[in-house]
Amino acid sequence: VVLLRPIVGQRTRTTGGPLQGAQPTGMDEILDVREELSRPLVRFRAEMSVLARATTASSVEPQFRDEAKDHWIERVVPALQELDELVEEKRLRNHFKVPVDAVVGVVTGVFTGPPLGVAAAVATGIAGEAQRRADLNRQIRQRPYYFLYETARRLS
Repeated sequence: VVLLRPIVGQRTRTTGGPLQGAQPTGMDEILDVREELSRPLVRFRAEMSVLARATTASSVEPQFRDEAKDHWIERVVPALQELDELVEEKRLRNHFKVPVDAVVGVVTGVFTGPPLGVAAAVATGIAGEAQRRADLNRQIRQRPYYFLYETARRLS
């Protein structure tokens, strides 16, 4: 976190995104978020360790800020944008309640089998979509920067 602290303000001013407007309202809220996101925090800390090892300048050297900015641009911003894309995909999947597989199942069942076949095809399509949504949720939560993304969302 120390590595990113000098440039977080720049991210919110220039590229917007999940950190924009994040303003903690109190220590209780911060502690609640930290507790609720304890597993993502472990992954985030591991990623910060990777970035810290990749940084050659110490925090007191003049080139530290440039290195931190490079890490931000090369690793953090793309990871946050990827999370934005996954969350948008999740939102769209939730918005359109009828799974594509269920529609395909109905069409296929109508042309190939009795009503029982249609029902089975629809049920299979719905179950498949539910599994894809669960997989997408898992993908989102397992990203190393999910902690940063979700904390900023909750505190803004």
